[in-house]
Parts: sequence; C-alpha cells; structure tokens
Amino acid sequence: MESKFTRLNFSPALRFHRGSRKEMRTNRHGFTLIELLVAISIVGIMVALLLPAVQSAREAGRRATCQNNLKQICISIDLHVASTRHYPFGGWGHEWVGVPGRGSGARQPGSWVYSVLPYLEHGDLHDLGINHTGAAEDEDYSRRLSTPLPVFTCPTRRTCATWEVASSYAYAGMPRPAGHVPRVARSDYAINGGASHVLSFRGPESLEVGDDRLYWKDKTYVGTFTGVSHLRTAASLNTFDDGFGKTYLVGEKMIDPSMYDNGLSVGDNDSIYSGFSNDLHRYTGLLGSSSPWLPPIPDGNENIEPRGYVRFGSAHGDGFHMAYCDGAVKFIDFGVDPEVHFRAGHRRDEGIAIELLR
Repeated sequence: MESKFTRLNFSPALRFHRGSRKEMRTNRHGFTLIELLVAISIVGIMVALLLPAVQSAREAGRRATCQNNLKQICISIDLHVASTRHYPFGGWGHEWVGVPGRGSGARQPGSWVYSVLPYLEHGDLHDLGINHTGAAEDEDYSRRLSTPLPVFTCPTRRTCATWEVASSYAYAGMPRPAGHVPRVARSDYAINGGASHVLSFRGPESLEVGDDRLYWKDKTYVGTFTGVSHLRTAASLNTFDDGFGKTYLVGEKMIDPSMYDNGLSVGDNDSIYSGFSNDLHRYTGLLGSSSPWLPPIPDGNENIEPRGYVRFGSAHGDGFHMAYCDGAVKFIDFGVDPEVHFRAGHRRDEGIAIELLR
C-alpha cells in the first residue's frame, strides 16, 4: 500500500519554479545599481559634511603651531634684552648678513633674527664663519644662509624650506661680507618697526665704512623711531612710556601668495639673516603719506594692496598673531581699528607717535 507521501510527485514545472525561487534568493545577496548609487551619494554627503570640520581642525593645529613659534621668538628676544638691556638692532641694510663676533648693537650688520640665534639654542649657527677667512668663511656663511628654521615658518603659509633667490635680487644670495647660494631661508614673522619713512637701505660698502659713525650721520634719519627695532638702532627698556603690554613686539607679515616661493616679493626676497629690510621689519604707520595708518591685511596681491609689503598680516584669513613686549601672544582680527593698531606699534603712542601725524 502506497503511502500518501510516496504518491506526491511534483511536476517538472513546479520543480523548476522552486529552483528559480532558490536562485532568486541566492542572487539577492548582491546590490542593485540603484542601491549602489544611493550608498555612494550618502557617503559623498557625509564626506562633504565632515571635510570642513577636518579642515578646520587642521587649521586650528597650524594656528597653534604659529602661535607657539611667536612665543618662542618672544622668549628669545626677552633673553636677549635681559642680557644686553636693549632690543636687537635691525642691522645695516638688506645687502648685509650677520657677522659673528660683532655683538647685536650698532656694529652688527645682520638682522635681529641673527642676533637672537644664541637664545634660540642656535649658537653654533650664529658662530659659523668666526675666525675664518677666504673660502672657509664663504662656505660657512653659505651654510647659514641655506639653513631654514621651523620657528620662523607659519605652517598655514608654507613649509620650512629654502626658497629661490630671484635674479632681480641676486644680492640676497651673494651678500656682504660672504656667502654664495641659489636659495635662502626666509621668515614669516617681522619685528615691530613702528612708523617710518625708511623702508629700505642697502648699507655701507665695507665693515670699515660701516664702523665709521660719520657714515651714518646723514643716514640714520630715524630719530623719531618709536617701534622696537629699526635700521642700526633699537629700543631700550627705559623708553616704553605706554608699557610693555600695550606695545607690539613681533608678528606675522603679509605676503603675496603668488610670490611665496619665487623670491619676487619686495617684502620676502631676503634671507632671515640679512640686515634691515621689509622682510624682517613691518610697520603700523607710514610717515610722509596722505594715509599714515597701515592696518593689517590678509595675504593678497602686493601690487593692489597699498604698501602691502610693509604691513603685518597672515595667511590665516581672518586675523594674525602678534607677540607683545610683555610676552603675551594674541590673535588679532583684521577688522581691528586702524588707530588702535597704529598706537600698538609705538611705545610712546600718546606722545611722539601722535605728533608724527600732525
């Protein structure tokens, strides 16, 4: 007797249908094109939402590094002041570089940056070329010119590297008294020069000429200087009528983005070891101008911005970092009142600085 179960017999069509359903169930393990496109769209939206946050976090990190750089520079200047009782002099002119063994005052042809190297734990770099002459001296000076320092580089703007010497400013790679290089180290920071009508100076023809005070008698027309450092001069501690906490010390400088790496900017063509120049000195005022105030500006076209190459500024977009003479480092908005900015550039803003405008 056959069981009712044995009599059951599925038709080929039904078996095929069941097999098809099994195949269908197996095929549904993949994604349809529409599902894939939806997933890609969702991922794209998430990336678009997260990217600004990632970029903002990265910029915050770069700003923190920039702020720390200025703090370290500020400390080095303070140590210099504690040792010498004056701020580092600005040097003789842009065609000169630092010379070891000549101090950091009127006899030093090199920049304020060169003078504070020992206080940044770079005494060996500062002393390169000492007691050397001829080819050995030239080699040592070239090594210094080709040595960039991270503490003078804003990571938002560019990397710490050497940069090309433009042919129109060939002296930067062949300065007095020695050194021959195609690329030099540069700085994203400048010391406070106050207000001035002296923005550039080549300097004397030799060390002997520069050591003669008579040479400078008709050159140092910066007697009304009220900043911190300038051409062959600098402030002493007893000249801060307004207090150290109200006076700029050193801050970020404005540069044309199209000239970050080619050395063509008037305010970014020399090395960090060169003497007095727009590269290492910036101003809050300009004498002899119909508009004496020089408010800070973001990096922009140097040929469009009036006197952009002598202003403070930055690549940060909404402001710049500034260290004050009391050691504080602040982020200042580009919308700062021009008069407030002007006064902060002077250690005697209630006296001489205001008289300069009349």
